[in-house]
Amino acid sequence: MHRRRKSSSEGRFAGLIAGMVLLMACLWLGPSAARAQSVPSGYTPGDTHVFLGGEAGVGTDITKNQTSFTEPDLGLMPLVQEGRFFLESGFDVGIGSPVEVGPLNLSYMLPHGILLRLGQFDALPIGRFPRTYDPGWINPLAAGPIGFDNFGDLTDFGLEVQGSGFIGNMRVRTFLSLTNGFTLQTAPGSAGLLNSGPVTDNNKAKMIGGRISVTPFFSSNFDLGVSDYYNSNVGNSGSRYDGVSSNVLAIDANYAPTLRSLKGFMRLRGQVNFVHVGKATYMDASGQPYTFDNNSSVWYGMVGYQPSMASSTFLQKVMVSFMLSHVNTPSGARWSDLGTGTQYDAGLTYWFTWRTNLKFSYDIQENTTNTLMLRVSTQI
Repeated sequence: MHRRRKSSSEGRFAGLIAGMVLLMACLWLGPSAARAQSVPSGYTPGDTHVFLGGEAGVGTDITKNQTSFTEPDLGLMPLVQEGRFFLESGFDVGIGSPVEVGPLNLSYMLPHGILLRLGQFDALPIGRFPRTYDPGWINPLAAGPIGFDNFGDLTDFGLEVQGSGFIGNMRVRTFLSLTNGFTLQTAPGSAGLLNSGPVTDNNKAKMIGGRISVTPFFSSNFDLGVSDYYNSNVGNSGSRYDGVSSNVLAIDANYAPTLRSLKGFMRLRGQVNFVHVGKATYMDASGQPYTFDNNSSVWYGMVGYQPSMASSTFLQKVMVSFMLSHVNTPSGARWSDLGTGTQYDAGLTYWFTWRTNLKFSYDIQENTTNTLMLRVSTQI
């Protein structure tokens, strides 16, 4: 899979200024409501509510050979509510390139809290990372786990249904989707990898899947989820790859216990993804055919501790985090820029508020220069 990353380089300076002006105007005016002046007979009057949120981040990377300030990133997400309808859109604003638009979808709230969404989805829930934990103001580390950009995220177009409820004292959350699905890469150097779903599907097959999670007790802060996405055909219609299937299975867990003996709380997170692509014969750069068992996996585990009950106000806002992640690629794959590897991360995070932080992370990857990363991230 190839994730459509939130690009900090997409957007012109004029777009950045316009976005900030729009943001300041929204903060000045506050959430607004516009009521129709006249309502035709047969229609029910309602309010239109407009909210502008988003996130921003900036930082620096320090290696043995160089120090670089990272490009500022600004993502804006307007949300419009009209009765039971919701319009969600997004804008990634960077420096030196056009503004990127996405996601863009329309939702309708059905009875019993069931949400129906149609359009583009920035990240389908393949586990909880990166959909839930990837934003900089949430992730206490400056880096995400290795391999999840390729085997853990999906931007797609289609239909999604969300809902939650209780079975006894157990809370159940569900996401179900029908989307265009992945496309199979066939070029030398990337043959056998999956790309995020295109705007125009490359065949008639659709991907079906979703995620179900359970919280065993009403007051518990433990969550266990299982995701699965199947597509019967990821190859181009009429090509030699027509009929190659794919399946992605993910298992994730999150636990955040408060430990009075340690005068604080912990964050324990983990996820494993298994990616299977049906067997196919590819052509290398010299035109020679080859094949391999296309099974990949990625996993990560993270532990964090924050002394929220310490006597020092400063220490109450400090979190120490460690993460270990690993990607395993298939033997025989000839992927030029992706292979099996392990990543180690240690971080120190200071939380100014629950949605603004300053973090120092040290990242170690095999065959890659170690990097000290500093980031300031906030939710708008």
